[in-house]
Amino acid sequence: MQPESESVPPPAGKMPEPQTDLPWYIAMVRKEKATVKGAPISFATCVIICTALLGIGIFTIDQWHYSGTISEKDSTIIRKDADLGQKDDTIRTISEERDAANRENDKLHKDNEWLRNFRSKDSTPIKQEAIILANQIHDYIKDWKDTEPPEQQYHNVQQYVARFGLRASLMRDDLDKAGQDSKEFDSVMWNFDGSYKEVRLIADSIQKLADNLPDSAN
Repeated sequence: MQPESESVPPPAGKMPEPQTDLPWYIAMVRKEKATVKGAPISFATCVIICTALLGIGIFTIDQWHYSGTISEKDSTIIRKDADLGQKDDTIRTISEERDAANRENDKLHKDNEWLRNFRSKDSTPIKQEAIILANQIHDYIKDWKDTEPPEQQYHNVQQYVARFGLRASLMRDDLDKAGQDSKEFDSVMWNFDGSYKEVRLIADSIQKLADNLPDSAN
């Protein structure tokens, strides 16, 4: 019979590593306990350096993250400030245009009142004035053609308004006071959009209403 094999003891000075359920880093510290005891100052210095490097790394990452967020918010604020500045400029422009329009309306109102006062002293009969105005407008627009380019029509109508617009408005009021009115005439005067057709209608209406007045109408 062969002799039973006997267990071979481990070499002298080398013990088997005990099994443990501790975390790896604690197990590593326990394993290197003898080394740590042999050089405690070096080990402590190494730990301090590693801890410092870890802290610097975390701080750097944190600063990079928040610097990007702050930069993005700064860009948003700058963009919003620019939008607000543009809106302020738009509001300022609209305000200036409104003020200019109000000043022009005030001027037209004063001119209108002056002309009314001046005409109240004039002894010319309303009928005669209306016929003269209608003839002048008819003569002024006789060469207008509906086939003309839109920009030319616009220019011509603006010239008509500058020359006859106020007189036509006052004449409409005078004829209405004299008992001569027309819904079509009123509509075109209050809703004038600057077409050749409307200018012709104004001249025709003044002529028609004037013809209805007696010769002695004042």
